[in-house]
Amino acid sequence: MRRTIKYLLVMLPLLAMSCSGNNEFDERWTPMEWQHAEYPTVNKNGHKFIVMPSEGGSCTFRCKNYGRFWISNVKVTANGKTVINNATADESGQTLESKHISVRIDGNQMTVTCPQSDGTARDFAVTVSAGDIFGFFYFEQE
Repeated sequence: MRRTIKYLLVMLPLLAMSCSGNNEFDERWTPMEWQHAEYPTVNKNGHKFIVMPSEGGSCTFRCKNYGRFWISNVKVTANGKTVINNATADESGQTLESKHISVRIDGNQMTVTCPQSDGTARDFAVTVSAGDIFGFFYFEQE
C-alpha cells in the first residue's frame, strides 16, 4: 500500500506537468514575423493574396526573428489548373527559378519575382521554413 502511495505521489505531479494544455510546437517555435512594403492584396480562399502587376514585378520580405530560412514549397496554378506543385529550391534551399516565378533568399530576406503575364490568370503559393515553423505567401497575377 505504501509503495502505491509513493508511486502516486511521484506520478501525479509528472502527469500534471505533462498535461499543461500547451502544444509542444507552440512552446518551441515562435511564429515567423515579416517586414515588407505595403502591397495591394485581395482576400481569396481564406488567404490574403498579394496582387502582382500583369507587367511583372517583385516583392521583398524580411524575416524579423529568424536569420536563416529556406524554400519549402512552391505551387503555381494557371487558370485553375496546377502547373507546378511541390517545387523545391536548389540544393541550398535559397533559390527557385522557373518560367512562372523566381524566389531568392539571401540571409533573412526573400524576394519573389513574377515575369510579365502572358494573359493567363495565375496564383502562386510560396512556403518557407526555418525548421518546424513555416511562412506562407500567396500571390495572384492576371
